[in-house]
Amino acid sequence: MRFFEIKTIISFLVLTIIVFSILIFLGDYKKIIQSLNLVRLDIIITIMILALTGYIFRYFRWEYFLRISNIKIPFKTSFLIFFSGLSMAITPAKIGEVLKSYYLKKLEGIKMRKSIMIVFSERLTDILGLSILSLIGLIAFFIHAYFLIPVFIFIFLLIFILINEKIFFKLCKFCNKIPLAKKYSKYFKSIYKSSKVLLSFKSLTITTLISIISWFFECSAFYLLLNSLGVFLTLLSAIFIFSFSSIFGSVLVLPGGLGAAEGSFVVLLLLLGVPIAIASLSTIIFRIFTLFFGVILGAIALVLINKKL
Repeated sequence: MRFFEIKTIISFLVLTIIVFSILIFLGDYKKIIQSLNLVRLDIIITIMILALTGYIFRYFRWEYFLRISNIKIPFKTSFLIFFSGLSMAITPAKIGEVLKSYYLKKLEGIKMRKSIMIVFSERLTDILGLSILSLIGLIAFFIHAYFLIPVFIFIFLLIFILINEKIFFKLCKFCNKIPLAKKYSKYFKSIYKSSKVLLSFKSLTITTLISIISWFFECSAFYLLLNSLGVFLTLLSAIFIFSFSSIFGSVLVLPGGLGAAEGSFVVLLLLLGVPIAIASLSTIIFRIFTLFFGVILGAIALVLINKKL
């Protein structure tokens, strides 16, 4: 089972170069180069520390999901498997994170159908946590972004369907009438029943809270970066820009949200009167030292896991 194919890496790098080139072109590369002297090493290190802290909190969430699913594995193995998933940010909507279930099977003999819902639950609570942060930050953006409220209503409605057993099974019954979805419907039911504990109110409350805390560290990192570049926005504004842009990138199912997330970052910053050169530069720096930092950590974990195999 191959997840980390060369063509996937090349596609991700090419898309990155295209997106960053567009940002540099739009932001006027001369002004961006001039603004580089505002970038401080201590801020870059702080961003990486805050991003790493967020990953560690999400590791705690992973451990919680394993525990309530009665999956007991050694700490080192669990840690490496979780961090290997960070490398899959290069796949659309992080779909490649199913490799964590694959490694649980290969290293510990745990069937994929028992653990794959954990990966889904991680993504679900990420979206839920980011949506809550976005709604909190929306206070600062209300004049400009009130039209986004229906988007969040749709997200919470979708989550409600997923955690409500009766509605979910009615939806599966409806899928039986659709030829393309019919053959998958029975698997959805089987997986859903085996992972009922993951979607309980208690579980979702605890893990969503962990998600909010973990993503808040990256919101804070974005806030610090903007301030260091002379953009004195409120923390609420930074929270909304980061959270909404992250959701937007995920919804469009792009590798790492590339293109969609960056575009959203820049547009929202421009709405607040930030010069386009600073908006482009801050977006590029932030993505390099959060998204790419995570991918590198994940790649290291992958190498270590494959040595075990």
